[in-house]
Amino acid sequence: MTVLSGTLNFGHGKTFNAGETQALTPGSVAIMAPGEPMFGQTGNEEMVIQLHGTGPWGIEYINPEHDPRK
Repeated sequence: MTVLSGTLNFGHGKTFNAGETQALTPGSVAIMAPGEPMFGQTGNEEMVIQLHGTGPWGIEYINPEHDPRK
């Protein structure tokens, strides 16, 4: 993942913890291993990321209530 604009506070783990995030600013890159749980948070600004890799892939929400597709 590459941050194109804005800031993404990104962390690893099954439970959201704002204190465990790293601020990723434009040009930052994060490696996301298959099956590894992670979380992110943005502020009040618009943020754009680019996801790139070899598929197939998908998003699985740990808490189904957080899935915006439902």
